[in-house]
Amino acid sequence: MRTRTKIIIAIVVLVVISQWLAVRLVYAHKLPVNFSYYISKIYNLKAGTVSDQTSAYNISLATYLDHYRSLEHYLADNEDNVDISELAWQRAVKDHWTETLSNNYDLAVTEQEIEEYLEDAVMMDQDPESFAQFSQETYGLSINKFKELIIRPYLVEIRVYQYLLDNYNDKEGIERAQDAYKALEAGRDFVDVAKEFATDATYAENSVWLSDEDLVDFYEPIKELGEGEFSKIVIMPGAYLLWQVDSIVQDLESGTTAREARSIFIQAKGLDQFFQEYLDLADINKTY
Repeated sequence: MRTRTKIIIAIVVLVVISQWLAVRLVYAHKLPVNFSYYISKIYNLKAGTVSDQTSAYNISLATYLDHYRSLEHYLADNEDNVDISELAWQRAVKDHWTETLSNNYDLAVTEQEIEEYLEDAVMMDQDPESFAQFSQETYGLSINKFKELIIRPYLVEIRVYQYLLDNYNDKEGIERAQDAYKALEAGRDFVDVAKEFATDATYAENSVWLSDEDLVDFYEPIKELGEGEFSKIVIMPGAYLLWQVDSIVQDLESGTTAREARSIFIQAKGLDQFFQEYLDLADINKTY
């Protein structure tokens, strides 16, 4: 009985030591990336921590290695000598940052939205088998991994970015747009206001013709404008817009309407700028 007990204890000790050694080898970069990935999944290892003013977050090593393996596959030639390790780290941290904001502000992306985006915007007319082959050859990812690593973070980023703009986190950009709107309210010429406040005044200097079918998304406010009228500030991903309708032409036979419009385009702060501001304030500790 004693011999059997000793054998069991020896086996347990050996397993514990081997596990400890495997983790040490992972962090020492002594194991192949694929093997390190599976160990990181088993033991829920971290690639590092990011601490902000309210809390500290662990960055999953498995997520980091997912990005690393995909980028390594995608950048197989890597003629520009891109630092894949740093790029994978930035993506893993950014994913965690946007996911945290998404959870905090109830901006979750559903599985249905992911499936719809995959079919409508990515695969389009491509059949699943062909796309699976493309994803594997290009990114080294299965379809499920493609959705997890590329589509979900992308859709979350869009939602978080729109939330940041809608809630006036871009103080400089929104104040510039508000000043342009006040100038129009004071009776100033649309093009003159654009030359002073717009990022690119050519959108105000050159008009476009839009049909009723065109008036969706950020064009939609144009529907409510009469000739010579201007809109309130329209917030879209990447920019603030102010529309003005120059003329409205109706075709009595077809019943269609065309509107000649121009815009004041003001560049908004990009999501990467918001992210960099977060990194500048955060305490970052990379452990892998």
